[in-house]
Amino acid sequence: MPKLTNSYLSILSILLTMLCYSCREADKHKDIDVEIEGKSLNPLRFDQDFFNIDWNNVQQISVLKSKYGKFFCLYLERILNAGPCDSLSTIQMVQGFVGHSDFRDLKTEIERNYPQDRLDSLQERILESALRMQTLVPNMQLPQLIWMNSGFNIGAYSTDEYLAVGLDFYLGNENRITKSVPFPQYQKEDMTRAQLVPYAIKNLAYYYLLKADTIQHENDMLSEMIFHGKAHYLTWLAFEEIQDSTLMAWTTKEYTWTQGHQLNVWKEIARQEVLFSKNRVEVQKWFEYGPFTNAENVPQESAPQLGVFMGFQMVKSYMEKHPEVTVDRLMKEDNAQKILQAYKPNL
Repeated sequence: MPKLTNSYLSILSILLTMLCYSCREADKHKDIDVEIEGKSLNPLRFDQDFFNIDWNNVQQISVLKSKYGKFFCLYLERILNAGPCDSLSTIQMVQGFVGHSDFRDLKTEIERNYPQDRLDSLQERILESALRMQTLVPNMQLPQLIWMNSGFNIGAYSTDEYLAVGLDFYLGNENRITKSVPFPQYQKEDMTRAQLVPYAIKNLAYYYLLKADTIQHENDMLSEMIFHGKAHYLTWLAFEEIQDSTLMAWTTKEYTWTQGHQLNVWKEIARQEVLFSKNRVEVQKWFEYGPFTNAENVPQESAPQLGVFMGFQMVKSYMEKHPEVTVDRLMKEDNAQKILQAYKPNL
């Protein structure tokens, strides 16, 4: 791909940022008014309750299970991956978790970084975005917010009833525990407090999209681009204001690179004739989470997940040009090429 000078990229980034801001203002779907006073996601501190019982005491386990309902088994089986929640061996494994010094150290670090007043503020931000999403997604029920210690297994997990957020994933990339976990550095860079609310809302958006959408079953690259684009568009609408770089969990440098090379990326996709490909190996290179987009002829200074971002631009362009289309209708739209026709890459 042709390279652009840093000075030219800086000017181009400013111009495109101004252009994108005007585009956001032009999108009528962004005009959402919500009232949060008197409303709550009724947050629960599972991260504390999990450690505050005696896991050798059947009655205390039963009380915890009763308090959290289905989430109790979901946490043990799908988040901790400890095994069936009604199994004695699973409970014995959990006893090992809660007694382990590293797990308890992680609990203490979460409580130090997330005192109750900070969690209250975060809950309010998540609530506002969830309410905005609720106006766009018919029949959506506000989930109960659960703060958890996922043992570095997952940053957020959504169901119809719950939005569980793993506070351990947002201790900060300079935190001593974050530095010690065996994750690649590019993943650690995203484990910041600034990403907690966007990631939680994005997780919620993907959950509801999976319930409504059929396009992801096509398995070609365009369908996957539009699928991810829909989820990111719904997340974008859920915030009164959010930068694309924050939405994508990109650095300013990565966002600037993308703005300067969007047309070249589009040309490369066309050159490779990958847009309608169902070759999963080649297609996934454009969507994989990593330090950059590891696709053919895309340099290592590129931003990661360019396929996701291009899909987001396609969906946003389509909805800007079709204000009569509701978000619910968009979620159910199964004609990816119809959405593609509205897209013109930035020059």
